Amino acid sequence: MNRLRLTVVTPVFPTSAEPHRGIYVYNKVLCLQRHADVDVVCALQFFPASRLARLLSARYDRVDLDFSPSHVKVRYLEYPGFPLISRPINSVVCRYVIEPHIRSLKPDVIVAYWAQAEANAAIEIGRKLNVPVIVGSLGSDLFLARGIGKQLAKRVVKRADRVITVSEDLRRAAISLGALPQNVRTILNGCDRSIFYLRNRAASRSKLGFSPEVRLVLFVGWLLPLKGVLELVTAFAQVRQELANAELVCIGKGPLEQFLRSKGVRALGPKSSGEIADWLGACDLLCLPSHSEGCPNVVVEALSSGRAVIATHVGGIPELVDRDSGILVPPRSPSELATAIVEGLKRSWDENAIAARMGRSWDDVADETYNVCLEVLSERRHASKQ
Repeated sequence: MNRLRLTVVTPVFPTSAEPHRGIYVYNKVLCLQRHADVDVVCALQFFPASRLARLLSARYDRVDLDFSPSHVKVRYLEYPGFPLISRPINSVVCRYVIEPHIRSLKPDVIVAYWAQAEANAAIEIGRKLNVPVIVGSLGSDLFLARGIGKQLAKRVVKRADRVITVSEDLRRAAISLGALPQNVRTILNGCDRSIFYLRNRAASRSKLGFSPEVRLVLFVGWLLPLKGVLELVTAFAQVRQELANAELVCIGKGPLEQFLRSKGVRALGPKSSGEIADWLGACDLLCLPSHSEGCPNVVVEALSSGRAVIATHVGGIPELVDRDSGILVPPRSPSELATAIVEGLKRSWDENAIAARMGRSWDDVADETYNVCLEVLSERRHASKQ
């Protein structure tokens, strides 16, 4: 049997401007290459160089279209738009730009990660080419869909040959938007077990220059209100009243970076996977007080590193964290978050047991994704014979 040709369409992938962007999609692609020939089409919307566009969108700077992440075949293609205004036609413009390249690749299956404009474009292209299209939802593309975005999400999940979600909670969301239950598969995220594993805390702290006496709480993610960063700062002020040696470190980028620094929080900017693993090795707890999540990869990485997690009871987080590996609280509740952080810092966690329970790798994710590809192809062949 010839190797399958898969084309991955996504706006969420490492770029020259953001080399850590979409690293979870990149890892899926790397491991899918064990089974198939994979080409990535990274479709990126750019906005006019105007002050209004700069204010309305976090993504403004153009990227190097010749950028080449290691060990993957990727083509970066830009399509024009304008924040909010062009949303109803973004998928049409995106399709016009990416269709010629996808045609040249002659894929057996198209996998579109991000259930909005790019997935709609991929579905239209797939129908023209008589190629099945699998849509992978990452979380906010369904959870936070409003207005025209919700209509686009409904259109995607109804028309895709399969929908892959990163949690059972997100699977239910896809079904509520109109996806047929039998067409939705849950494939939880994994992590690179060669990087994220239980490390000696003292050695990690020595490497990073941290005292053994510090009670270190780590946040990793976009520095946005949606990630609960504002509540975390408020909660941590309460934590410091009870535990004066507690310290908060934030890794990531976003509009709240300067705000964090103004509050005395160590905001380190974005870091590589290896650097994040060092900080997970050094910390006492990971804290992720998001308002909405799919299957947050940093939680998988923290658990694989043997670190307990203080997080909100949202999205797929309860599918990852139980009472033996963390504490969950309601979102937008700084007082309950502060109580949970203090309790987590005082509690003696079985770090070996935490690390042992999370054994999921990106190879596992790729294997399950590939099986979905085989499934839709088998259905197509069976239907063509009838």
